[in-house]
Amino acid sequence: MNKKRALSKLFLLTTILLAAISGCKVGPDYQRPGVYINSDYTQLDSEKGVTNNQTINLTSWWDQFNDPTLSALIQMGVSDNLSLKQYATRIYQYQAQIGVVRSDIFPSFRESGMYNYNKGVGSESQSWSLSTDMSWELDFFGRLQRLTEAAVADMEQQNEIYRDAQVILIAEIAQNYVNARLYEQQIRIAKENIAIQKHTVELTEKKQQLGTASKLDGAQARGSCAGVESDLATYEAQYQKALNNLSVLTGRTPGSIDQLFAQSAPIPTAPNQLMVGIPAELLRNRPDVRAAEQALIAQTSRVGAAIGDLYPRFSLTGSFGIDAMDLATGFSSGLASNIGPSFQWNIFAFGKYRSNISVQEFRQSECVLSYQNTVLTAAREVDDALAVYVNEKDRLAKLDEAVVAYDEALQLAQQRYSDGTADFQRVLDTQANKLRYDLQQVQCQANLVNSVIALYKALGGGYRE
Repeated sequence: MNKKRALSKLFLLTTILLAAISGCKVGPDYQRPGVYINSDYTQLDSEKGVTNNQTINLTSWWDQFNDPTLSALIQMGVSDNLSLKQYATRIYQYQAQIGVVRSDIFPSFRESGMYNYNKGVGSESQSWSLSTDMSWELDFFGRLQRLTEAAVADMEQQNEIYRDAQVILIAEIAQNYVNARLYEQQIRIAKENIAIQKHTVELTEKKQQLGTASKLDGAQARGSCAGVESDLATYEAQYQKALNNLSVLTGRTPGSIDQLFAQSAPIPTAPNQLMVGIPAELLRNRPDVRAAEQALIAQTSRVGAAIGDLYPRFSLTGSFGIDAMDLATGFSSGLASNIGPSFQWNIFAFGKYRSNISVQEFRQSECVLSYQNTVLTAAREVDDALAVYVNEKDRLAKLDEAVVAYDEALQLAQQRYSDGTADFQRVLDTQANKLRYDLQQVQCQANLVNSVIALYKALGGGYRE
């Protein structure tokens, strides 16, 4: 008889367990919202070096620059950047939070015990008790499952935020590296121009001694030289700031990576051809887009959990206990147990719960808009980077011509001034134009490379699992 009763209880508990596990989940299931983006980017033009390729590899896009120093800095940054480590730590926090939320799906047990010892005149007694209390919310309507879904989506969002931080970090390292090489070239140009200016000062001083040049020529030559020397100090300060930025981005104190720049190097060369995917791939490639989607998934589940508050909560509760009078022998004066279902339903608080549903639904709508805006922003960033690339590439070709022309013009102007067939103002103007176009040329080279970096950042390239 006892055996049949035990089997009956086991069957009852199993039935309740299966019902709790397979219970329906109230509330909406997630569906990806629609967002309109163009089928292709506006800047696609094979003649200008921008083509469409759906098999583009974005993982290590910086390798195409063939710059060991840049590759080393990126490796250091991914391994040691402190902000990136903070993002990684948050992932572990949210992983642990899943366990906290998921634990409510399973039964909880609470142990308690008591011991009493009494001694009086001619009497002595002792007693003890042990009891176990059990409580288990049966998730018939899926409220707890929705909360677990939200916690999992929160954790996935943190994963994507970490990946997005990695994409941003790599792009920042690359851009600061390009800027450092730009400042090196600006320093070189300034020093070369200072040498030219000093030669001009010497030339004017000799012509003054011969009476073929005025004091005005000498004053203008010295003033122009001093102006370039002041620009040199600015470039040197900017160069050191770029190195300091790289040190911090790689998780090091300022000055720690300066030895990597012991030898100057040119600005990395931008590729002549760029391959991009289609705008729809941004939904898969961009970590920030995926993070926005995970936020929406989490909020959709929270709407379901809020709807679950409208329904009664069923629980299975029970207690098991032992009372004994003799601690030494363990003689039991009684065994007690009880188990049974219970429910709780706040039927007079529907206004509160319905208001909470509205709150969660409005938050869901906000997440939809945030997701759609993130996608549109991603598409815009790719088109912006391509526009800069195409225009800077054309501009650089013209600047190359201008630099060659002004190199020749300066030689002719100096020769004619020396021969007395041209005035000094012609020399000053030519020197100023040469300096201007030399600086614009290297700045354009840096802009072109930075547009490539911005493009791969916009495409979501660079993160690693």
